[in-house]
Amino acid sequence: MEEGSNMANHIDRFDEHTLSMEEFEGVMDEYRKVTILLESLPADYELKVMIINNSNGLTLMGVKEKLMKEYEKKRHRETSEGAFRVNHGQGREHTMLQQQERFEVSIKKTHFRERCHSCKKVGHNQCECKMKTANKMNEVAFTVHGGGKQGWLLDRGAW
Repeated sequence: MEEGSNMANHIDRFDEHTLSMEEFEGVMDEYRKVTILLESLPADYELKVMIINNSNGLTLMGVKEKLMKEYEKKRHRETSEGAFRVNHGQGREHTMLQQQERFEVSIKKTHFRERCHSCKKVGHNQCECKMKTANKMNEVAFTVHGGGKQGWLLDRGAW
């Protein structure tokens, strides 16, 4: 059985195969049929297979019923998860990145009406101030020294 395929169809095909095997080999015992059925299941049924293997006195019909119930549970779980996936992202924004992007867009749409604390002009805030960045550029110190007896030193006076 492939993952995601219908359990009822799988059980029907299993019954057809066991009937055709019984035509050639004779009647199979129920334990062998249960073993073949459980081994034909995909990996996502592994826990259920272990539980069934550890139970005593199960018939082939009982195993088929348990597998059908498990299939219905999985199908119901997948449809309910699908409903949640469809609605994902349409409600409140939970991540900081989404909130930050939303805040930045709102700041760009609305003009900043407060005074800058750096240059005291209206229309921008301190982190966007051109005067502040211009002052940072002026605070760079340059020192040059030439080797030899005669040399010179250039200092812009920044400390």
